[in-house]
Amino acid sequence: MTKAQLVAKLAEAGGVSRKQADDFLTALIDNVVKTVKKGEALKIPGLGIFRLRKMKARIGRNPQTGEPIKIPARKKVGFTVAKAFKEAVLGKKSGPLRVKVITAWPVQPTAIDGNKTSSPATATCP
Repeated sequence: MTKAQLVAKLAEAGGVSRKQADDFLTALIDNVVKTVKKGEALKIPGLGIFRLRKMKARIGRNPQTGEPIKIPARKKVGFTVAKAFKEAVLGKKSGPLRVKVITAWPVQPTAIDGNKTSSPATATCP
């Protein structure tokens, strides 16, 4: 969806002109940028959280030569998707898959030489 398409949908849903919807969208984007630039997190319920992440300086390696290189500190813009948004798009996630393991050892295993062992891995071969 392009910005023009989004503006048209906002105008239709809000019962306002396209110019007013465009002004609203522009103001929203400007406020998100200003808030995150100041280092504050901006949470939009049902959508997610915009935040500024500060990455520390670290030592990396050149993959071709293996030589250590300094990676300077930097800032990154992060976005965490809201749970409601994720579930609406991907569907509700069920819990972790639980599998019951049934062992195939109803009796104590016996080694080839007739001695009882604690596990098949410790059985001795002749």
